Parts: sequence; C-alpha cells; structure tokens
Amino acid sequence: MAVTRAEKEQELHDLEAAFKASDTAILVDYKGLNVPQVTELRRQLRGAKASYKVVKNTLARRASKGTRLASLEAKFEGTTAIAYTGDDAVALAKALTAFMKTAPALKIKAAVLQVPFVDVLTTMLDASLPLTVGEYLEWGNPNEERFYRSMRSYSPYDNLKTRSYPAMLVETSLNDSQVMYWEPAKYVAKLRTLRNDRNPLLLKTIMEAGHGGASGRYDALKELSFTYTFVLDQLGLAR
Repeated sequence: MAVTRAEKEQELHDLEAAFKASDTAILVDYKGLNVPQVTELRRQLRGAKASYKVVKNTLARRASKGTRLASLEAKFEGTTAIAYTGDDAVALAKALTAFMKTAPALKIKAAVLQVPFVDVLTTMLDASLPLTVGEYLEWGNPNEERFYRSMRSYSPYDNLKTRSYPAMLVETSLNDSQVMYWEPAKYVAKLRTLRNDRNPLLLKTIMEAGHGGASGRYDALKELSFTYTFVLDQLGLAR
C-alpha cells in the first residue's frame, strides 16, 4: 500500500521532533543485520536511554535542518539508520560499541558529538567540579574500585589505541561548566600521538562560549557554518 502524503508529513514531523530533542546522533549502515539482531540492538539502546530508527534519507535530510544534527545531512544516503539521544552520549556510544562486537556487519557512517565528554575518569575523580558529586548516583563513585574499573572500560580518552581514525573536528568552549575544555583538548593531544593515518584532526575552542556554544544569532550561525564547511570538505563538496 502506497504511503499517503499525510503519513509522510507525520513521519517528517516525528523525525523533526526527535532530532530537535537530541544532541548526539550516530548514523549506521544496517545492511547485513537480521531481524533478531535489530531487535536486540533496539533493546540495548533503550537501556542506554537512546532510540534507533531506520530512516528514509530524503525525509531525514529535511528533518535535520535547523537542528544540532544538521551537519549529518550529507551522510543520509544508502541503507541508513540513526541512533540518537538527548540524555547520555557516552551510554549511547558504549551500547553501540558493545553491540558491534557481536554484529560486525553494523558499520558506523558518521557521528555528531559536540563538547564531548571524553575524559570520564579525570572529571569523575574531581569532586570540586560542579556536577561530579551529583553524578555519583547514576555513574557510581570512581574512588571505589568497581566503579573505577567500569568507567575505565568505556572512557573514550582511556581507550584510544594506535590505529587509523576518521577525519575529526572536535569542538569545545572555554567557559563550559559541564564538560571542561581540557577534556577534548587532552583527547585530541593523545589522539595525535597514537593515530597512524593522515586524516584531518582539528580542535576548535570557542573562547567566549559555554556548553551551548556561541550565543547570539550571528555567532551561532558562524559556528554552524564552520562545522558545515568541515563536513562538506570531507565529502569533496566544498569547492
């Protein structure tokens, strides 16, 4: 049965609402996954407070406009599903990483991670930071060995290895009180010593902004255009 115009409009509306409520998304190529595997992936992502949806690329490109996921627009091609969250980016990444160990057919296509929480242990061991102690209820206190070992297993900074990495633009803000600027700075510095590729690896620090990025309409647009330029350049579309 053909999809009606009203159904398409409702699907677009639902996608727009989901994208606007999300600050982290990972696009995956699900080709090769069977139904039981997809069912299990959805279950694991729900446990990480994330969602998974197979999308029509044209609708997804339209829905992403004007949202934090807009820089992914050019990556909506081929067999595409999106895993997204507005809660916990680390939990989403951890769940996908664990699932891919059992289902190597799943391929990461692209990801948007801004002001990334990548140095989990350093932050969670510093009780002087404004959000650390309150997070013990959810994450556990790494001063206890069992929680330390758990965090160590998924902290992005602590799990970097010598290998090839994709082209990366890492963005942070000097006055961010939620994810301190030194986290992405340390991450990029360590990555530069370990990677064995020649792909672009850029660190951008916004000197006047906080966790939400640049304020003011024009500064926010300039920030977004910088991200767009990087993505389009990597796709060979910037010239």
